Amino acid sequence: MGTHAVRFVDEPEAQKRAFDGIQADLRGLARLLETGRLQRDRPRIGAEQELCLVGEAHRPAPVITEFLDGLDDPAFATELARFNAEINLEARELAGDCFTEMERELESRLETARRRGAALGDVGVLLCGILPTLTPKDMALENLTPEPRARSMIAAMNRLREKDYAIRIEGADELNTTDYSHMFESANTSFQVHYQIDPDDFASCYNFAQAVAGPVLAAAVNSPLLFGKRLWHETRIALFQQAVDTRDSATHLSETHLRVPFGERWVSCSAVDHFEDDLATFTIFLESTRDE
Repeated sequence: MGTHAVRFVDEPEAQKRAFDGIQADLRGLARLLETGRLQRDRPRIGAEQELCLVGEAHRPAPVITEFLDGLDDPAFATELARFNAEINLEARELAGDCFTEMERELESRLETARRRGAALGDVGVLLCGILPTLTPKDMALENLTPEPRARSMIAAMNRLREKDYAIRIEGADELNTTDYSHMFESANTSFQVHYQIDPDDFASCYNFAQAVAGPVLAAAVNSPLLFGKRLWHETRIALFQQAVDTRDSATHLSETHLRVPFGERWVSCSAVDHFEDDLATFTIFLESTRDE
C-alpha cells in the first residue's frame, strides 16, 4: 500500500525540500478540513492482507518478482522481503454485507495467488504472523525486494542507526541476535484494516482504537515462534518495536522519541496536529519522486 515513487535523501537541501513538501500537504489537508470538503457521511472500510511465499518444507521462497510478473492484478504488491506479498482489498462502504463482500474478495485473491504459486513450481501461500521456518540468514539483503522504496527504506535505516542493532526477546526461550541487515521487520506479516471516518471523529476513534488494541490482540495472537525460539504469544510486537528502534542505546531512551511508536497518550487534537507533531520531531530521509 502507498507509493513506490520515493528516494532516500541525506543532503540538508534535499531534506528541507522534502520537509517543505510535507508542510504544503498538511496545509492543504487543513484547508480541506476547514472548508468541509472531505466526505463525512459515508464511512468506508478496506484492508491489506500480507502473506508469505513458501517452497519446500515451508521455507521462505524469495520469488516475489516472478510471482508478480505473472499476475495482471494491481491488487497485488511487494513488501520489504522477496518472500512476502501484499493484497490490497477494495475500499467499500461500511454498510450492509460489506464484511461478507470483503471475505469473498480476499478468498478470490488468495485463490489467484495459489494458482500463480503453483505455476511457479509448487510455491505455496501461507498466512501467519511470523513464518516459523525463518532463520536470521533469511533476513539478508539479497532477499530485499528490488524496488526503489525498499532500497530507500534500508538506506534510511542505515543512516539512522549507523550500526547493527541487537534483538533481545525473552519468552519460554530467549532470543539474542543482531539485526545486521535492517530487514528483520520483514519477518512480520499481518492483516491491516483501513477505516475511513468523519474527520471530526478522529480523536475519539483514535483513542478508542488504542483502548481496544490490547483485547483484540490477545484474541488474535499469531506469532509464537521466531528463528526456532518460543517467545511471546505475539512476538511481532517485540520484534517490530526493536527492529525499527533507531535510538542510540547510549542516550537516555526514555527521553528520546520512537520513530514508530505504539501510542503514548490519549489525543484531543486533529489529524493535522498529529502529523505536525511528527514532522517537528523527526528528520526526513525519504522524498517523493512522483512529480518527476
